[in-house]
Amino acid sequence: MKKIHKILGIAFCIASVMAITSFAAPITQVNIFSGPDEEQPFEYNERTTMPRFWSNSDQYSLSYYYDVNGDSTTYRSERTYELIFYANNGNHFPDEDQINISYSGITSVTRKKTEAPDTLIVRVKAYPYYRWQTPGFTTKREEMDDVTSIKWTGNAPRYEVLMTWVDGNGEERQRKTSVSSESISVSSYNRGEGHDRSYVTGIAVRAMGNAGSNSRTAPSEWATLGEIDIYNFDIKEYESWSDVDYSANQSTGSTGSTTGGSTGSTAGPGAGGSTGTGTAAGWVQIGADWYYRSAYGGYLTGWIQDGQYWYFCDSSGKMLSGWIFDGAYWYYLNTNHDGTFGRMLSGWQNIDGQTYYLNESHDGTFGRMLTGWQNIGGQTYYFNEVHDGTYGRLVQ
Repeated sequence: MKKIHKILGIAFCIASVMAITSFAAPITQVNIFSGPDEEQPFEYNERTTMPRFWSNSDQYSLSYYYDVNGDSTTYRSERTYELIFYANNGNHFPDEDQINISYSGITSVTRKKTEAPDTLIVRVKAYPYYRWQTPGFTTKREEMDDVTSIKWTGNAPRYEVLMTWVDGNGEERQRKTSVSSESISVSSYNRGEGHDRSYVTGIAVRAMGNAGSNSRTAPSEWATLGEIDIYNFDIKEYESWSDVDYSANQSTGSTGSTTGGSTGSTAGPGAGGSTGTGTAAGWVQIGADWYYRSAYGGYLTGWIQDGQYWYFCDSSGKMLSGWIFDGAYWYYLNTNHDGTFGRMLSGWQNIDGQTYYLNESHDGTFGRMLTGWQNIGGQTYYFNEVHDGTYGRLVQ
């Protein structure tokens, strides 16, 4: 069964009519982003969801996309999706060698031939998103303080384990660790006799880690045995799918080249960034791109505040620059490599020879590009409200 996502049905009709009238403006850049779509789980596995694709532009619309594969697959399988774009406002898609397609969260992109200059069809390959199944304990609760190892069921490559115990002095203790098997040795905690005896009082386990090459996974829910409060531990409450290391999947360019390689440094474009190695939190450079790594190894996405400055990272974790559309408003991230690269700008800005005003008020709309009539410093200005390729520009 094919999975189809309708994006902009109305835009499809409008773009088709308008594109017939004129093909004067070539579309030379198409940006495709991908992330999990938790509202559309596959039928073959309730913990797996197909990717969601999006692309923001005034020049074109991503009208719909669908899964071209059959139903037979596993969460480790790469799948192929077909994306249909339509040109807006008289624009058109030029020949293949004149258009650059950049993408993230996707392993490869291939453009399909079409006779209609207002239509772009691309095939992309991407992995589904998979959430690990919650482990189930095979060790019984009444055995917990007397066994040499505690066991559970699962098929993940790694498990995060929280444990509490009472030592020989009657003091409550706790431990956090990770293991790569479905058991943990507790022989050093369940030992002794009488008043000097130590014993395990509670344990919590969750499955995590990557499912395989290029797979995208998220941790399971916690499974608990005995008396244990996981919030007493210094743990990372992961956001959806944030356990994935996307750095190996970061791709750009029409040829679909992949950038990966070293973990880079942990001093970044923010206000001083972070220093240190390993999984220290802070900016990490991979090739020519920057990512913000949490202390738990994952890369943050969306808006990130570093000190007093704001940055935006896409669904793969890569820091963006230039104009971005967050689904509702436009912002501009510095493109100059002057120590402030990627930083969200505000106030009056001259960009590509045009004047814009990005909100300076810290009222929840800081950095947002303003349009229409605006009173700034006691003077009234008008910024274009029409989506005609000059949206947001100061009108003299």
